[in-house]
Amino acid sequence: MIEHISQYAIEDCLDKHQLIQDLESALFILDVFSCELNNVDSCVPDSEEVKALMAEIGSVK
Repeated sequence: MIEHISQYAIEDCLDKHQLIQDLESALFILDVFSCELNNVDSCVPDSEEVKALMAEIGSVK
């Protein structure tokens, strides 16, 4: 999901508000399923990485 959002940001397909909303949703999913995601053999960003990306965009809740 984060890669999908990032790709749209690179292509300027989303406005800043929509991008922040999508990242907030991703952050919620990461927080809710963090234990399960930690047990999966894949590269999953942690919530601090998502918050840093949101800060770069210009807003953190």
